[in-house]
Amino acid sequence: MTMKKYIIILILIGACKQPQEKRSSFTYSISDYLKDKKVPSCFKNLFAKKLDPNSNIECSFNLIDSIESKDKIRQPFYSKTFTKTFDIADGAYSERVCQFCEDYVYSNTNKFLTQFIENKNLTEKDFENWADNVMLNLITFSESNANQHVENFISHLNQKSSTLENAQKVKLEEFISMMNNYVP
Repeated sequence: MTMKKYIIILILIGACKQPQEKRSSFTYSISDYLKDKKVPSCFKNLFAKKLDPNSNIECSFNLIDSIESKDKIRQPFYSKTFTKTFDIADGAYSERVCQFCEDYVYSNTNKFLTQFIENKNLTEKDFENWADNVMLNLITFSESNANQHVENFISHLNQKSSTLENAQKVKLEEFISMMNNYVP
């Protein structure tokens, strides 16, 4: 066997034995994440609503930090789990949730929209909950004119539209529409 054929065989074998970490993260099911030993147990307990995010602040704040994780396999689960905590968020945790949602959408619009397009574990209701939290933060914690703050935020999102792909533009329009229809 020539050296060239040997190298080609080795490359093909390597490609077939690709580790699980290289697979698409968006094909994981919730049960896959719950079995995954690399997902922190407190995150699994938050997902299962066995932990209260308001009284387990360290775990809850770590979950928020994990939304920006570079771990492409587990990050979608972290996003879903974080979103599941919205309905019971209260006090300091609620303030952090709303502020994070606003900051993340503002600074990571592309990633945010892509997550809701590709992550099949996230629902339209989850998307609406993000819009609600952004609006809640814009209105409640605005130090000046809340309407102007909302208009500036939406203007910023619209400016980013030119850099988005078509599916992201559609999702952004949907998000802005949800913001415009927000009723506290």
